[in-house]
This record gives sequence, structure tokens and C-alpha cells, in this order.
Amino acid sequence: MEGIGWDWLKYIDRDLVLQFSPNLGKAEQLASNIWLTVGDYWRPGEILDEKITGPIDEQELLRYLQSGELV
Repeated sequence: MEGIGWDWLKYIDRDLVLQFSPNLGKAEQLASNIWLTVGDYWRPGEILDEKITGPIDEQELLRYLQSGELV
């Protein structure tokens, strides 16, 4: 929404805005994490900071171990 900002939310039904907002927050967080990952901008240890990434599912992380890698 370059140049428009979030003013467009003032012109749509409030119930839609309330439904849209939580998903927007989740999408922004995911996009930010993807950008940081792709750009290799994470500082050491930061990728596992739940204040930044949100809840971490340890079982999900274990699926990404390469063969021969240990925790």
C-alpha cells in the first residue's frame, strides 16, 4: 500500500476491519521474519528469540535438521 497508508480502513465496514486486523498483524510478522531470513539480517541467537519470532514449536524445528546434524 505504498503512498496510501492505512487510511483506506476508514472507508470500509468496521466489522471487516476487526476481522482483518489480527490477520494483518500475523502477515506482517511472518513477512518481517522472511525478509530477515532471506536478507541474512538475523543477529546470532536472535532467530530463536520468541519476543521476535513468536512461539517456537520445537518439534517443527527438529524437522529441518539435516541428516547427521544433532541438537
